[in-house]
Amino acid sequence: MSLEESLDRVIARHEELGNALARPETPSSPDFARMSKEYAGLTHVVEAISGLRKAKSEIDDLTSIINDGESDDDMRALAGEELAQLKESLPELEKNVQVLLLPKDEADGKNAILEVRAGT
Repeated sequence: MSLEESLDRVIARHEELGNALARPETPSSPDFARMSKEYAGLTHVVEAISGLRKAKSEIDDLTSIINDGESDDDMRALAGEELAQLKESLPELEKNVQVLLLPKDEADGKNAILEVRAGT
């Protein structure tokens, strides 16, 4: 499975949960808390995915401006500068999305007790 397919599945699951939570009978459902937690966890991932896809789309648009023979030189220069900045930030955006897609540890949501003793 490719990265794009995984991203599409995450977005589809987020939309599915959003639609399920919007139904009037859902708050009385026993799965409401689980669905709410999953929806909240996926929201950050979906925002990162949309940012990555927006950056890729902007790169395509800027490339077409640069390759367009009818664009003036100033516009091409500005597009070139912005394209360089976007290409520089793209690997970081991809890494961020990949980190967010990693499975969560079950112990992350649990409490921990830390005892600190003086002189030990």
